[in-house]
Amino acid sequence: MGRAIVNTAYKNDDITIVGGIAPVGRSYIGTDLGILCGIGKEINAKTYGDISEVIHQSDVIVDCTMPDVTMSILEKCLEYNKRLITGTTGFKANELLKIKEAGKSIPLLLVEIFIY
Repeated sequence: MGRAIVNTAYKNDDITIVGGIAPVGRSYIGTDLGILCGIGKEINAKTYGDISEVIHQSDVIVDCTMPDVTMSILEKCLEYNKRLITGTTGFKANELLKIKEAGKSIPLLLVEIFIY
């Protein structure tokens, strides 16, 4: 899903991609997203192993991961006062309550079916 998001966002002149997040230890951390996602050229947006390395450059975080990762991203969005769009599914009831509560502090969109 990440590649599809990058490729779609890249085609939109109103969107600037500042980076992507990968699980810690992945060999492609540091790789430009344009190369990683098949755009065929560097787009000046690399892959990071920690959202804290790039969140300050972002206006909106787009997330399609797993519930535990999304909850961690949500905490960073609250800390840095950033907007969050997430297409993650499979949340537990207590996680959904935390997401709903976070929506009172930051703009937040939970899309339970994210189809590309």
